[in-house]
Amino acid sequence: MDEVPLTIDALRATALILLANRLPHGWRVAPTEPVIVTAPDGLSGRLLLSIHPEEVTAQDVSRLRKQPQTPGCPTVIVTGRLTAPVRRRLTEAGLGYADATGNVLLNLTHPDLFISDRGTDRDPWQSSSSPGTLQGAPAAAVIRALLDYNGLWTTRDLVSITKIPTPQVHRIVDLLEAEDLVARHSPGAIAVPDWAPLLRRWTDDLGFIRNSRLTRWNAPRGLEPLLTRIHTVGVPHAVTGPLAAAHWADGTASRSAMIYTPDANAAAEAWNLSPAGPHANVLLAEPATDIVFTRARTRPTNLRTAAPAQIAADLLTGPLSTQRQAKHFLRWLHLNNKSWRL
Repeated sequence: MDEVPLTIDALRATALILLANRLPHGWRVAPTEPVIVTAPDGLSGRLLLSIHPEEVTAQDVSRLRKQPQTPGCPTVIVTGRLTAPVRRRLTEAGLGYADATGNVLLNLTHPDLFISDRGTDRDPWQSSSSPGTLQGAPAAAVIRALLDYNGLWTTRDLVSITKIPTPQVHRIVDLLEAEDLVARHSPGAIAVPDWAPLLRRWTDDLGFIRNSRLTRWNAPRGLEPLLTRIHTVGVPHAVTGPLAAAHWADGTASRSAMIYTPDANAAAEAWNLSPAGPHANVLLAEPATDIVFTRARTRPTNLRTAAPAQIAADLLTGPLSTQRQAKHFLRWLHLNNKSWRL
């Protein structure tokens, strides 16, 4: 399927339809320039639609924010598709947006109107083969390397440490650079200016449940006896999730364990686990990629956990995660940057 060209007229019409369909009862939108939005009491406000047939990236946001603004006439960025990181950047910059997938953000103060809606993840204007995702083992390997290590990277370095072919590394790095997640220090070297946005961008496309085969088990004698002996059995594993985070960041230990292992049935037999239902205290995850075991760490208690960046990603996307645990662990990562980034 060929890419469908984006036109200014098509995008403008799409934005007007999106706004009209999301206005509260009695509100009206007029397709003027600027667009006029009228409340039921007759009070009107204006919107400036900034149409972008080309892709809007995170690098574009600072430029868009610096464009002249008309007081009382907020700017709404209109394009084919806005990724979650770009939408976050636009929101932080005080800019509204509307895209062809249905993502809308509008904040009008006179009259008072706020609209926020989430669209689909697929770009309806482009072919399904269009690159732009960080799903899959190659992306996971590259991103984990960039998160786990601090410093400058060349393509050769990334290829060497990840074993990912050069063309794929180039594609992933180009995508990260387009979204302002890596910075180019010279023609042949990049660095990660801030690991947190990179981690969150990865979790936009990553899902613990989606990327693992999960089975539920019970440790009949409880978690503590299990965790003190699993390293002695010789079964490949890495503990992740809230329990692993607590061993790094001195948080409240979880009553359940999330453990990566390549063969759940073999691990359950070796660790004397019994099958369980919804109230299981052990969740075994057979991962889609071995990257979850890469640079796993053995804690002073002999507990073998996934690398901190992997734990953080699993906290943000896993079934046993909570916002409080994720925030606590991310705060610890920020404060202890030099102790976990190699």
